[in-house]
Amino acid sequence: MKARIVTVAAAVCLSSSWACRTDAPITRGPMKGNRVTAFESVELARQSDASLAQAGEVDLVEQLIQYRTSYRRTLQQLHDYYEQHGYEEKRLWAQGELQDIGRIRPYHYLYDSEIARLDLSPRDRIVEADALYKEALAVAAQAGHGTPVFFNQEKMGQALAMLKQLIRTYPMSDKIDDAAFHCGEMLKEYYKNQDSVAVQWYERAWTWDPATPHPARFQAAVVYDYRLHDRKRALELYRAALTTESSRSNRHFALARIKELTEATPVDGERTTPVAPPSPAASATAGPKESVDPRPGKPE
Repeated sequence: MKARIVTVAAAVCLSSSWACRTDAPITRGPMKGNRVTAFESVELARQSDASLAQAGEVDLVEQLIQYRTSYRRTLQQLHDYYEQHGYEEKRLWAQGELQDIGRIRPYHYLYDSEIARLDLSPRDRIVEADALYKEALAVAAQAGHGTPVFFNQEKMGQALAMLKQLIRTYPMSDKIDDAAFHCGEMLKEYYKNQDSVAVQWYERAWTWDPATPHPARFQAAVVYDYRLHDRKRALELYRAALTTESSRSNRHFALARIKELTEATPVDGERTTPVAPPSPAASATAGPKESVDPRPGKPE
């Protein structure tokens, strides 16, 4: 009788080895079934709601930025853990979630916390800042800046971060107005719904250096005109561009657009068929100071 009981127990164990095995499996097959779950934990959400109930905008945005960063880094660590320990299906889940994060466009809810203050002064030549600026433009070129057919979102983000780092780290560098201009260009050209941020970077370029050789005022005018539909501000900047920027094509366009805006119909304050904005090539938007816009006395 005892022998029979042992035999039956052994048979049950062999037929359902997942229940009897106590050592870790050497190889791990794919896990079956739909493993997608809710995005948040109800209990943790309640705790978070309670802790942020009285928070203001700044507190909420800073918390959001902290959580964004923590979520991305922790998920990457989880992906790497699964990769190191051979959990291939779970690694693929984590990889897919990381890719989904990459498709999200986080917004700049607090402009003042994202953009450097207006009272900086680009007065010193700093070797480290010059090198960082040159490197940032090289990365931007690799990302397709100026040649959108080769556009790479990740590299463009790296270039943008490097330019912001230059401004934070070397606020007295004579490259901060250049960096601010290119921040505006990248946000305008490659990031959706960032026009309001882009014009603030353009403004920093000409505020920090009123004689900046970049067409910052003109580019801001075009954004205000055609994207933000603030024709009053656009008109102010078109007029400023006539006297401060050296690109002949930009001046010609600004003059034509000033005429259109000042001769607008009294019904809606603007013409119904404005001239098209100039092509990016006409704005001379790439390269260091020495190669962007011709200096006075040089042929255009």
